[in-house]
Amino acid sequence: MYYNLDNFGKIVSSIRKIETGKYLPSYEILEDLSNILKVDLNQTILNYRIDDFKASNEIVDSTESKFDRDEYSTLENEYNRFSIFRNDGILN
Repeated sequence: MYYNLDNFGKIVSSIRKIETGKYLPSYEILEDLSNILKVDLNQTILNYRIDDFKASNEIVDSTESKFDRDEYSTLENEYNRFSIFRNDGILN
């Protein structure tokens, strides 16, 4: 049995880019990877779904406005609000 490993390095490199956030894969690529890894992609996505879009958008809008006004010193507050929201689903 012969395996052509000429492209193996490219595949590993591509996966590293996905893992480090340097490349955002399409849904089709995620489907292919989920089949290879035997993971249900839809269930994985559902596990990380944000149900309260209004609350999450409020945090995003507040963060963007701080960037627009150069208020970098208070960005940590928005990060903390998002962390609480992400962990508990509660917006303070």
